[in-house]
Amino acid sequence: MSTKGTSSEQLPCDRIATTTAAGIGYALARDLWVQGFMTEAASAVVDPAFQRLPIERLDSFALAANVASTRVMEKLGMQRERLLRQRHMQCG
Repeated sequence: MSTKGTSSEQLPCDRIATTTAAGIGYALARDLWVQGFMTEAASAVVDPAFQRLPIERLDSFALAANVASTRVMEKLGMQRERLLRQRHMQCG
């Protein structure tokens, strides 16, 4: 999912530093789930990221079965762009 901008292309590792996208990720202890903590914390990051960083989009991903994480991304204003069947990046 992402907010703002258009779909990203896969870039070689040496071009990552010059891209206009950033990513947001999170993990939370199970006993703290379903209390709104992650939505609140992530919300505090989204607007400042666009205000302070030279980015046009903010990306995130979750496993398809992780409905709660997908819901957090939706609350942040992110839109589903595609189903990511595999995620792997190797540099060097």
